[in-house]
Amino acid sequence: MKKSKYLLDTNICISLLRGNRDVARKLIGIGEDKCFLSVITLYELMFGAYNSGRSQQEILKVKEFVNRFPVVSLMDSAEEYAFRKTQLRASGIMIDEFDLLIAATALSGNYILVTDNIKHFQRITNLRLENWIKR
Repeated sequence: MKKSKYLLDTNICISLLRGNRDVARKLIGIGEDKCFLSVITLYELMFGAYNSGRSQQEILKVKEFVNRFPVVSLMDSAEEYAFRKTQLRASGIMIDEFDLLIAATALSGNYILVTDNIKHFQRITNLRLENWIKR
């Protein structure tokens, strides 16, 4: 049986950086070796660090966090992105560019996208989703 791979959305990474114990337990249970980050998530995390009032401290924190996971490039998801964007546009559905790039990465790499924004991403067909944040 093929093991699942997980692509962590930016909001899940932020929860981990903020010390959310439930999300951390889920990550440990699944195994960090099965979890990946999109390069887009790295960009968003770095922007958040630079935009914070404590940028040097936050930048270091983000770098240490990101080094725990392989970062997936966009190279293999270009066709998936173009197909999905065309499909969504024809249906009158608009999704943030970064979110669509993350979704295309998950689809092209056969990842489960872990996000706290399930409702938003459900508009993309065949995208496997999980939310590790308890409400």
